[in-house]
Amino acid sequence: MTAAAQVLGLDRASDHLAVRWLGIDIGGTTTDVVAIASDGEVLASGQAATRPGAGLVPGTLEAIAALDVELDALVGVGIGVPGQVDHETGTVRLAVNLGLGAAPVPLAREVKDVLGARVVLENDVRAAALGAHRVLAP
Repeated sequence: MTAAAQVLGLDRASDHLAVRWLGIDIGGTTTDVVAIASDGEVLASGQAATRPGAGLVPGTLEAIAALDVELDALVGVGIGVPGQVDHETGTVRLAVNLGLGAAPVPLAREVKDVLGARVVLENDVRAAALGAHRVLAP
């Protein structure tokens, strides 16, 4: 059992193959999705063409579905997206490369409504910096 699994009180034998988290990176060209187990192991990953504008939410959900994994044990989803992110409302706007203007798109809520898990939305550059800090910090 990994230290993270032990801290979270997870039984590695029963939870090892269950998808606990999804990580999603929405870019101007592609959307990358990764499914992660309780011990941090990557169980599946995939990539799909990003659908801009009104296609952003459906395209993101299709990229998740394309992983073809069970999401019954899903705890949370982290989404990195370009543009201006409002953490309180879970919306993104002003992402020119995604065809988004000033009107906020409720990406976090839409994904949560379908998956039933907590969704955290973050600006993609900030998410990368936070991830690098967490992984590379001494």
